[in-house]
Amino acid sequence: MVQSQAKTPLANTPLSDVTVLDFGQIFQGPYASFLLAKAGAFVIKIEPPRGEPGRRRAEPGKSATLPFAMLNQNKHAITLNLKHERGRALLFEMAERADVLLENFSPGTMDDLGVGWSRLHELNPRLIYASGTGFGISGPDRDNLAMDMTIQAASGIMSVTACLFWFSIANGRVALLPGSARRRPGSPRGGSILITKAPAFAIRKLA
Repeated sequence: MVQSQAKTPLANTPLSDVTVLDFGQIFQGPYASFLLAKAGAFVIKIEPPRGEPGRRRAEPGKSATLPFAMLNQNKHAITLNLKHERGRALLFEMAERADVLLENFSPGTMDDLGVGWSRLHELNPRLIYASGTGFGISGPDRDNLAMDMTIQAASGIMSVTACLFWFSIANGRVALLPGSARRRPGSPRGGSILITKAPAFAIRKLA
């Protein structure tokens, strides 16, 4: 059950009355929800039983890497097994009261689990559903996996940042802007937002 955010120093921040269900993994999703949390949103990080892939990159004997700890600060973490009926039921209960759900799985993953945009929109028409992908949800590259270096190479931005001794210099992450988490005043409806890495990096290169 989604709980109301307690009165904290974040109470006067822009998104203090926004609840986010965060299925982000590795960098793109967690960075987006990190910005939302910094703006005061009540972010619930939801991981599979063994933890999201970013957590599992830690050295033996350690629970998390430094990047994982940095990107997931100011969040409340739980685990859910969406492959089981009980896990899906708990997500539906939370989604009915949440404002935003954020995920950056491969396209179609949430639909295959029975918890995609269409199902959640039925439960909560006010929900803003944000998806992050590498190459979009349609087209010939739809199912290609994408990490930061992959998109830098595919978009051509690596030709600007690469040098003789280093393969590439990191160029940051694409993130859902915190302002997108807030509906227009008085609007009863949510919506679906798609953030795609490749076009964003290509536009950045052209700029």
